[in-house]
Amino acid sequence: VSADSLLNAVAIEWSPAGKETATSDQQVTKYPAGERGHPAPELDGDAWFNTDARSLDEFRGRYVLLDFWFTNCGPCHADFPSVKLVHERFAKHGVTVIGVHDNSSTSDAVREHCQQLGLTFPIVVDHADGRIVNAYRQLGLQGFPSYFLIGPDGTILENQHVTDGPPLRTFMLEVIRKYVL
Repeated sequence: VSADSLLNAVAIEWSPAGKETATSDQQVTKYPAGERGHPAPELDGDAWFNTDARSLDEFRGRYVLLDFWFTNCGPCHADFPSVKLVHERFAKHGVTVIGVHDNSSTSDAVREHCQQLGLTFPIVVDHADGRIVNAYRQLGLQGFPSYFLIGPDGTILENQHVTDGPPLRTFMLEVIRKYVL
């Protein structure tokens, strides 16, 4: 890592390969499809839990916090108290949390893990080909956990990888409150 990249670093994130990746202001224009106002890709999952829904489109009319995670991700688990709080406190204000699990575990293993952790919000598990995660990588998704806030119209409101302002991961409750209250 060069001195310039360290000076430009805004945040350090954990990736599933166990490597840290620096994000910088220069990457904001690297993912124009992930900017505010662009449509969010569909969640064509291999399996869904804790909901009868089978697509992101079925949540139109609600704000949706997408939480990208996987079972062996320590930082993902460290964020679960905040994610659960969003689910509990903002559901009555039109917010739904959807946990988006990558393809690193079987659907049955993810279901069991979610039950053990008491995760009651909707969970979608990506297909073996990784189509959900790959679609969101085109919007800037770089590591786990990662968060996207989708508006009631299905467009991106906040993407921690490209939008400026307080980072969604760090100020999750405050950013969501700004939109719904």
